[in-house]
Amino acid sequence: MPSPASFSTRSDDFPLEVVEPASTGGSVVDAVVGWRAGSNCNGIYESTDGGAHFSPVTVTGALNEGDMGRTTIAYSANGSNVYALVQSAGMFNHARTDQGGTILQGIYKSDTGIGGSWTKVAEWRNLQNNTGSALGNTSHGYHPGVQAWYNQFLGVDPANANHIFLGLEEVFESFNGGATWRAAGPYWNFGLPCSAAGLDNCPATTHPDQHAVAFGNGKVYVGNDGGVYSRGVDAGTASFDSLNVGLDTLQYYYADAGPVAGGDAIWGGLQDNGVSLLSPGATEMVSPFGGDGGDNIVDHTNGDHAVNEYVDLDMALTTNGGKSTGAGDPAYREISPSCFAFTYTPSPCDPNARFIAPFEPDAANPAHWVAGGEFVWDNQGKGWNTTCSATACDWKIVHDTGAGHSITAIGVNGSTYVAWCGPCNAAGFARGIDTVFNGFSRRWTNSFSAGEGHVFETTDGGTTWTDISGNLPDAPGDDIVLTASGKLVEASDIGVFVASAGQGATTTWSRYGTLPNVSVNDLQLSPDGSYIIAATHGRGLWKIATP
Repeated sequence: MPSPASFSTRSDDFPLEVVEPASTGGSVVDAVVGWRAGSNCNGIYESTDGGAHFSPVTVTGALNEGDMGRTTIAYSANGSNVYALVQSAGMFNHARTDQGGTILQGIYKSDTGIGGSWTKVAEWRNLQNNTGSALGNTSHGYHPGVQAWYNQFLGVDPANANHIFLGLEEVFESFNGGATWRAAGPYWNFGLPCSAAGLDNCPATTHPDQHAVAFGNGKVYVGNDGGVYSRGVDAGTASFDSLNVGLDTLQYYYADAGPVAGGDAIWGGLQDNGVSLLSPGATEMVSPFGGDGGDNIVDHTNGDHAVNEYVDLDMALTTNGGKSTGAGDPAYREISPSCFAFTYTPSPCDPNARFIAPFEPDAANPAHWVAGGEFVWDNQGKGWNTTCSATACDWKIVHDTGAGHSITAIGVNGSTYVAWCGPCNAAGFARGIDTVFNGFSRRWTNSFSAGEGHVFETTDGGTTWTDISGNLPDAPGDDIVLTASGKLVEASDIGVFVASAGQGATTTWSRYGTLPNVSVNDLQLSPDGSYIIAATHGRGLWKIATP
């Protein structure tokens, strides 16, 4: 909650910010609609009957309502001041590299209510320059607000109307109503003056990418892609403390496992928390690969061999468990065919891979890998010797799905099956394929496409498909595996379900195991097939005996 008198709700489709000024006793409710790319609906609205009816508010002053993208508003506790954090729709659609890609329109203040007159108190330059921001060094390429469509919070100290906390990629703080700012939680410690004597010489900071703020018991709490952090509201230069022990909210996209001494090494790709590796007998995971983590290939005969994904099909390979010896031995080598590879640009390259793009080993030949962006890529069976650079690359294009298309699911068992969308939107697209049993596919749909099938089967190589959703709940599906005993196990947004294969349209499903109320994004059979790993998007990794 931005303040004791505020609440907010947002969806990925249309962000909505709602606040209730405390001074009105609940009769006035203000709302902002802010689609990141701009919309005729974007703007400020107000209700004077407790939210029963809303009317557009005419905005005055410096705030450019016609350029409003995602927007967060926050009142002071007594209602005397209202602040707005505004992302620019125009800058989102046409970001400028000479401005570090920022899409922040600005931070605004009104002393006369939600309609203004609004005064612009800061923009990205005020947050970048002389504030301690880790994004203030232009050599890094990014400026504050580069992800303002995704990272936003705004909160006013309940005891001080001029004391503001602002969340973008970093946490910023102002004690004078936005006139000046300091980075209370820098993006990271790299490049900061304190790091000259070593990174540990810097105060602890929060995880990047801020989303939520709350006040209570003399503390300010911030929520971000890495969890929850707090410090005293008036602590000034004090660092934030992590409150994440026992929280168990990691957001996995994919997981896999491979045998090492003592058992299986479990690898997983995480939203903005890199790649996790849990070794047998270890009480804590390590993160050998930072940033975002996506899909994985793990050698089912050697758990030290793994391919991990950053984003946009940017793949890196390790054969030593992601460890660097310090003697010139790299922990990873980049092997990506993506146009967004970090250390080189291959030719040809894939221009249209999804943020988290799929790749798979061949069930019939583990050294044969396929990957999907706009193109279907084949590593020619090179396995753990796969390489790629600007001048030579083992990945070869074997199919073009078409300009503007992006592969959403891929599977291979001698033959390769792919599913793609184009343009990719919320109307429904395939997310998982299992080719072990004559080719299984399921189609993902979101809430307003409900009523469509979620699991489909083909027995003729994809010429025809049978809806085998049966009695499955009408909820998005995310992955499917076939066990050696002939059981289909389906992951969905509301848990995991199991059925006997071969029943066709009369397939009957039942819930399998007990999980938290969370989306299960990926299922993976263990190397020996004895258990299944479930990668949940919000409650970590789980395993259960294979049915």
